[in-house]
Amino acid sequence: MAARGGPLLFLVAVLPLLSFVAPVLAWGWLRGRLPDFFPARHLSARGLAQALILAAGGSLAALALAGALSALPGARGEEAALRSLLGGFPPAAQLLLFALLPALSEEVLFRGALLSALRPWGALPACLASGLLFGLFHGSVLRFAPVALLGTVLAVVVWRTGNLWVAVACHALHNAAILWVLDETAGGAAREPSALLLAVAGGLGIVFLSAGLRGFGAGASDEEGRKGSKSQSVDGLKEHGTGVEGAMLEGAPRSKPDPETDNGEPPGTRFPS
Repeated sequence: MAARGGPLLFLVAVLPLLSFVAPVLAWGWLRGRLPDFFPARHLSARGLAQALILAAGGSLAALALAGALSALPGARGEEAALRSLLGGFPPAAQLLLFALLPALSEEVLFRGALLSALRPWGALPACLASGLLFGLFHGSVLRFAPVALLGTVLAVVVWRTGNLWVAVACHALHNAAILWVLDETAGGAAREPSALLLAVAGGLGIVFLSAGLRGFGAGASDEEGRKGSKSQSVDGLKEHGTGVEGAMLEGAPRSKPDPETDNGEPPGTRFPS
């Protein structure tokens, strides 16, 4: 469509919604799985903070890796094409068309429908597969590693939080950061990110990733512990209740058998005459 001169606004705005969101909505409705494709579990302040820290780590690490790979042959051509595309839109339209809409469309497909379908694989294989397929989808050898890294981290966020919209917001912020970097480095090689800046960003990304993963692990352990304690308490109450009930039955006065009607049969086995 681009080669035939298709409308640019349609290509960057309407087409992703038609090819990503619409099929997921239709399939989820037909299969009765819309809640699985669009999870929106309520998060505590602590859970939201852990998700944001983890997503920030993935974003910083992906940006640092992309910056390091930008020195390879062919990277300048991709950046020049993207800058040329962005040049046709004002800043507000860039944020909408190249930050928010792609984040919404891609998260619905890769961390909504796809991750839900991969749940039987388990957490690690499902999140890795979602991230790798996300990287392959972008069709760039140079961008594969940072995009796959970000996709895997966002899959972990959705898996642990049960909330797709946190990933959508974090993905949109990551896209906005890319737009800002492209704008800041538009002046030529002299304004390219320095090796020190990339190292700092990568180091902070690793620190945030470690903190976010550790926080999620501790939260999961606490939750499992609470569930286990609750289960043990319920079982204990059941056992306690059974013991009390048995004691009450044992201590209850028993009626004396009537010699005229008692024939040795347990009560309730004879029909009334």
